[in-house]
Amino acid sequence: MGWSRSGSGLYVPSQGSDETAVRRMLKEYDPDLRLVPRGQHYSVYRYAGSERPAELVCTWADDQGRGLPLSSGVLEKVKMLDRNTRFKAPDADEQNAALKASKAKQQEDETQALVDDWMTRERRTALLPRSQSLRQARSKTGYHDSSS
Repeated sequence: MGWSRSGSGLYVPSQGSDETAVRRMLKEYDPDLRLVPRGQHYSVYRYAGSERPAELVCTWADDQGRGLPLSSGVLEKVKMLDRNTRFKAPDADEQNAALKASKAKQQEDETQALVDDWMTRERRTALLPRSQSLRQARSKTGYHDSSS
């Protein structure tokens, strides 16, 4: 049993598979797949003989590069990335464009919130009644306010 960290930062117990079970599942799916430990995480490679270098299929890690608990999810990810299936893998350029658009939208929303807050404060200060002492101080300095 292992622990995995959720998106909110909580640690959740997870039932991980042992390495030999995952290797067996990968070999049943495709005999050329190999599970290779790489420090903190695992990688799946497709070997195409001794004359060609092994091709990296996927890395079993989260977005920050931390290894995930070994499970049958490795096989599911390999199936999702398999070129012989109808599944279309997400395009990195499309994902980057969507991320940039969401960050721009978030920045625009935050800027609009600041503008709205500032406008509310400006309206509030413009509507405050002027005190008698302010009028007297201005008349001493020679400044004449047309609104009083």
